[in-house]
Amino acid sequence: MNKNAYAARLCATYFQIPLCAFAFGKSDQERLDAIVHFGWVETGQKHWRKLPVEARQRFIDKQKWDYPGDDFDDRRETHCFALYGAFLMGNQLGSIRDCLAWHAKLQKFVNSFQKRHGPDAVVRLKSSLVLEAYAGKGITMPELSVLAAIYSVIGRKQGPVRITQNRISCRALGYKTEAVLSAELPKRKDGAQRLTEWKIRTLLDRLETRRFFTRATYGRRLSYYSHRMTEVQLRKAVMEMKTHGFASQRLRRLDDQDMTDAIRNERASLAGRPPSMPNAKPFQT
Repeated sequence: MNKNAYAARLCATYFQIPLCAFAFGKSDQERLDAIVHFGWVETGQKHWRKLPVEARQRFIDKQKWDYPGDDFDDRRETHCFALYGAFLMGNQLGSIRDCLAWHAKLQKFVNSFQKRHGPDAVVRLKSSLVLEAYAGKGITMPELSVLAAIYSVIGRKQGPVRITQNRISCRALGYKTEAVLSAELPKRKDGAQRLTEWKIRTLLDRLETRRFFTRATYGRRLSYYSHRMTEVQLRKAVMEMKTHGFASQRLRRLDDQDMTDAIRNERASLAGRPPSMPNAKPFQT
């Protein structure tokens, strides 16, 4: 593997998927088929265009020998996107035609969805996790959808992010808001319904055990998440966040009392009376 391809392979360990992809299709398997092939093509397109011409040609020449199918046309850039994306993820395509067909189906669905509801949330998932679910090994599709829901809310935020169970159940189905869910769920082809609170808690416990995120709950009802902070860091950040407002309010009240005392003493001085608050600071005009 040449240096450029190796560097790209290190970078291409994540799929960037529109959240609504989790509402696509008539079954989990159809949904995963579309997500995986969509991810390969999109990843391939992103990194293929960064390759020098010489590196592209070397890859094409190698694929003419390695690719098992008979539908590779190196003059079609989309064929190169599909092959290169799968290669970067450590996979080999069985059919370029099928890969591009899945990509086109999901892209059409996403375009239509965004036309109705505006720009969709994007979720960044490790390709290895998506491929685990696709192969039926490791993470399950319900776990993956809940993880996608959480990651789509956290996004690029560095600190604790409050996420309610209602929001998780909504986004796990592929809908960024309650309004979108209300509009789309009745039309859903697979008949899926929102996860129960018990099911969400079970899935969250499994995912937290595998350390996909850290979670801290305040007052038994407000849960904060992070996939960048340790458990200790998250709890400290939540504590600081919850005590900051109280501390600021207390300091403001003390400052207000000092001002009040200073005004009273200033009035007493002007009236020729002794100060009522001996230790109060003079009022500054």
